[in-house]
Amino acid sequence: MKVALFVHCFFPDHFYGTETYTLELARNLMALGHQVTVVSAVFQGEPPRETLVSRYVHDGVPVIVIDKNKLPHRNIRETYWQEEMRRSLRQILRELECDVVHVTHLVNHTAVLLEEAKALGLPVVATLTDFFGFCYTNKLESADGALCAGPNRLRTNCLACHIKAAGASAPGTPMQRIAARPWLLRAAAVGIRTAYAAHVMPWSTSHAMAADIVDRPDILFKAYRHYDAMIAPTTFLRDAYVRNRFDPTRLHLSRFGVDIDRSPKRARAEGQPLVIGFIGQLAPHKGVDLLLKAAAKLPAHSLRIKIYGPETQDPAYMTQLRELAGPHTEFLGTFPPDRMASLMATFDVLAIPSTWYENSPLVLLYALATHTPVLVSDVQGLMEFIDDGQTGWSFRRGDLADLTAVLGRLVGNPHAVRAAGARTAYDRDIRAMTKDVVDVYHQVIEKHSRERAANLDSGTGPTAHRHMNVKRFRDGIRGDFDAWLEFNLDGAFESPESLEYVAPFPPRELMQNVSGLVDPRDFAKHGCDILRALHEASPTALSEYTDILDFGVGVGRLARMFKGTRGRYTGVDVDQRHIAWVSSALDYVSGVATVPHQPLPFADKRFDCVIAISVFTHMNEQDQFLYLAEIARVARPGAMVFLTVHGERALQRAETETSILKMLSVPRNTIERTRHLFATPGFNFIQQKSGPVTSEAYEYGITFTGKDYVAREWSKYFDVVQICPGAIHDFQDIVVLKAR
Repeated sequence: MKVALFVHCFFPDHFYGTETYTLELARNLMALGHQVTVVSAVFQGEPPRETLVSRYVHDGVPVIVIDKNKLPHRNIRETYWQEEMRRSLRQILRELECDVVHVTHLVNHTAVLLEEAKALGLPVVATLTDFFGFCYTNKLESADGALCAGPNRLRTNCLACHIKAAGASAPGTPMQRIAARPWLLRAAAVGIRTAYAAHVMPWSTSHAMAADIVDRPDILFKAYRHYDAMIAPTTFLRDAYVRNRFDPTRLHLSRFGVDIDRSPKRARAEGQPLVIGFIGQLAPHKGVDLLLKAAAKLPAHSLRIKIYGPETQDPAYMTQLRELAGPHTEFLGTFPPDRMASLMATFDVLAIPSTWYENSPLVLLYALATHTPVLVSDVQGLMEFIDDGQTGWSFRRGDLADLTAVLGRLVGNPHAVRAAGARTAYDRDIRAMTKDVVDVYHQVIEKHSRERAANLDSGTGPTAHRHMNVKRFRDGIRGDFDAWLEFNLDGAFESPESLEYVAPFPPRELMQNVSGLVDPRDFAKHGCDILRALHEASPTALSEYTDILDFGVGVGRLARMFKGTRGRYTGVDVDQRHIAWVSSALDYVSGVATVPHQPLPFADKRFDCVIAISVFTHMNEQDQFLYLAEIARVARPGAMVFLTVHGERALQRAETETSILKMLSVPRNTIERTRHLFATPGFNFIQQKSGPVTSEAYEYGITFTGKDYVAREWSKYFDVVQICPGAIHDFQDIVVLKAR
């Protein structure tokens, strides 16, 4: 089978646990006859590549790498959901034509990868190597140093972690002083959360920052539903995801395997000092400072400490470690992977004094496999691999006195250390691990195959289509909703015959005039995105509405998606060209040209559903009131009305993202004024000198409408059911109204 392995970074520049797991899995899959490509990234700030996407081969493994210097994240949200990555990821997935997508870390690719893979109908598997899916820092360590269970309801613990990190990067500032005091840190986090909820943040960037942190767990939880299976290497990691709402039926426990020389450890000569080794990142969460402090309390002649790790990762922390190191400590840098066994042979004990939970670090497994007992923090991601006192020893996490005491006992009893080494082993190898992974691949591929086979329509339909069949999508909007979306996103473009099953596309000129898009695939995706957002906002299936008014139909970006509707579909627009095209091309749409500032040409109480996408986002207040009244007139009592607005989320992005400001084509000072007006009255119309429908009779601009304003003013015409923030493209809100 063809497998695409997505990892945040890769060899030769990055060589820690997740990268090693990815490389070894790729090698073993290839040895079994599978075709494997690793898709990685260059972190922004690292030496750039010549092109956005480049290729190389490492140890026989093909690698595609995306340079994030060219698509950098500009805010916190883009560290976990970056729309600009979408096009590159889609192109790579289409190029690879893989049978399964396997993600070993989402950092750099972000969760849009999962949405793109889902849109292409691909099975998606994850190996969970940390707590990225729900933890802001990925480590489940609270800002005060305690272990954490996950985000609380208001996300104040996540905000506290952000404040702590911000303080660490700003020495000598008030932020650092706040971060240094746990009680002040908690108070600041609660204060930010309260101000955010009340929309009274002192700076617009602060408000956007808070939103990005508060929204993170829910956005990722929703995105992780696209995983068909998630592999957890420890019971603790699996249980942590389950406790944080993730589906236990998709979580598979499968231990990591290691390939290393498992020869018995040679006995050390009597009277030699105890050798304690450390291999890993030289960063605060690894707890090396604690190890050095404990060693300093013991006689210098009784032990030696060998530390292997990159000394440039955290220069400030490295300086601290050198100050703590005694004459018995050596800093030995990094080493090639093939030296792991020989280095382990020089250790009596491997220390892993981490302050975070850990999650089956490979260095732990290498130690056990080479009969090297371990000294570990008593965190679950480590403890489930040792028999305390038999194959290793534990101390209370972060407790210097306890670590010193345990270390002292080991120094004083070398025979116990040697006996523990004889009992220590780890037999699971990479071949066994790979077999488990392949079994998971087969399960998810078979599941997808069963779902497709269950809907086959014998002898009909475009045989070239890989993921769909006529029975599931021939009924359009009134059939299988997800199948209809998937077919419009991908299947319709697989052959000329497939295109016959979707609505026609407008000419390029009209498409670009309305949406700025020129590629039918992109136009189709926009329509699918809008339809799905409406589907999630509507209390009734969209196919159940019997008389729909598309207010501002344009050239059918949404109307195309309603092919197959049983009811009447009426589209109105002030642009005669748009109406001429939809009337001639979409036979189920009744196109009606309207005149600005005139009543809609329909009887009272006719429609049971009214939709207006990107219309009230461009109206001045007087026009909004006029058309709210007209829609209220033509809507039946109980009819559902879906209108989009630029709300809080759109304003946040306009404040913090240059590309959004450029798209809106408004001066930055008008956005600053909008933030000021959002508190009261909650509305701002920024008139533009030109626009698609600007005329003497109709002003066109960019309109921002706050939720309090909607509740106050729009409730004069309708019952306000809900507001779905950022429902369309993480930008426009959908306001859901009910006619009286």
